[in-house]
Parts: sequence; C-alpha cells; structure tokens
Amino acid sequence: RVLFRSDGKATFSFKAGKNSAQMTVTLGSSAKPGLVIKDGAIDSFLATVDGKFDILKLSAEAKGLSVGYDKAKAEFVIYGAVVLSTQAQGGVQVLKNLEVSLGNEKTPGIVIEGGSLKRLNFKINGEVNLFKITATPEDLEVSYDATESELKITGKLTVTLAPKLTLTR
Repeated sequence: RVLFRSDGKATFSFKAGKNSAQMTVTLGSSAKPGLVIKDGAIDSFLATVDGKFDILKLSAEAKGLSVGYDKAKAEFVIYGAVVLSTQAQGGVQVLKNLEVSLGNEKTPGIVIEGGSLKRLNFKINGEVNLFKITATPEDLEVSYDATESELKITGKLTVTLAPKLTLTR
C-alpha cells in the first residue's frame, strides 16, 4: 500500500561564490512519479535538475540531469546532460562547452541493476585544452553493455598537438 507519493517542482536561488545561481529540481516526470514510499521504504524515486551556476572559474549547466530508482527492478538510472566551461586564463580556455550527454528517460546513459553496472552510454562534444594540446570530441560515444560484455567507442576525436599539427581519428 502506498503511504506517500510526491510530485512537483521547486526553484532554488543561491550564491555560488560572488555569482547568483538558480537551479530547478523536479520530482517525477510525465511517465513516472517523483517519490513513492510504500510500507515505510522508498519504492521509487525520480528527480531532475536543471540550471546553471558559475563558481570560481568554472561554469556548469545541468540539462535535465536526472537520477531515478526503482525498488522492484533493484535499478538506479542516470540520464540528462552536463555542460562545463572554464574562463580563459593566459589566453587558454581549458574546457570550452564540454557537454557530456547521458541519454534520456527511455534509454538512460547509466543503468545499475542489483548493485552492478548493466549499461553505460554517454556522448561527448566540446573542447579540452591542456599544455598546448587540444582535444575536440564530436559525437564521441562510449557505450558498454554488461549483458554482451562489450565496450564500443565511436565518433570523432580531433587532437591538435601544436598549432600546426592535427590528428583526426
């Protein structure tokens, strides 16, 4: 018997360093309730975070970043996206719109069942600059399926070792 069920949305405004930030937390989705407690224990949970904040020299944005739990399936899922950028220092921006996408509600990027990783799937786009080396992933996708014991890496990664030497794979 369900003793408690909750859905809804809350927006939080706060200071992150000297900057103001705003994050929205949503419990549930159109397909699933946010929090269900049965017989005194969490039966299912789904929370989604959206928003952007800047702290120190890092800018982070959550785009539908969600965490879900289903007791009946003994399953945790994570999906959505995070975008990271840093401010330029000495003319170099270490992270430039680096987006990590973890799927969606129907095909989550991280699935943990019974305490074991069942499936991992994420896609990376953006730019990383370190020590005069620039890596630019374009739809670089990493996927792992424990059922098939298979790891796949697809997409494009361009690495520039110096301003005039570029490798693309």
